[in-house]
Amino acid sequence: MNINHLNFLVLTPIYILLVVLGSSLLVLFICFFIYLYYRHIKMKKNILELLATITKENKIINYKLRWVKRKPYDIYYETLTHIYNIRVLPNYKHKELFLESKTKWVMVNHIDEKKHQDAKIKDFINYIPEQQGKKDIIKIVLIYPNAKAIISFINQCELNFVYDDKEIYGVKVITYENLYNRHSIIEGR
Repeated sequence: MNINHLNFLVLTPIYILLVVLGSSLLVLFICFFIYLYYRHIKMKKNILELLATITKENKIINYKLRWVKRKPYDIYYETLTHIYNIRVLPNYKHKELFLESKTKWVMVNHIDEKKHQDAKIKDFINYIPEQQGKKDIIKIVLIYPNAKAIISFINQCELNFVYDDKEIYGVKVITYENLYNRHSIIEGR
């Protein structure tokens, strides 16, 4: 028997192991990205369905509701008297949201001390929508699904808890869970 054939027999199990391991990792990555995509689609569906339900409960007939792209906000919702520009902040780990300044909003998980800053919040806060007739324009940050707490810094020593009925930096901040339970941002409520 030739020595080259023996080397091939020794290396074959290693190659098989590498191929199996590589394909397993590829399948895991694909499943992970499918999960992230599904979670995002489910979030969009839940929010739009809730807003449509609230609209029907308030007997609002003429309205526009759509998810938008390439804007500082994610949802455009228009009724006869109001326009709502809604920016969605996903918060699946129920972190605390600290409003450190007008343009620096940080989500903190105190278990692992990781901080996450939303890059688009600055664009949303500074966004000045075009006035359309006499409709009131309301900017809303919707935290999906919930936040442990929403805290605003007044100065280095003072903090304020932010609640749904409060407006801060020209924006209402509300969690999906509170919106679901109270239906509080829609006119007439």
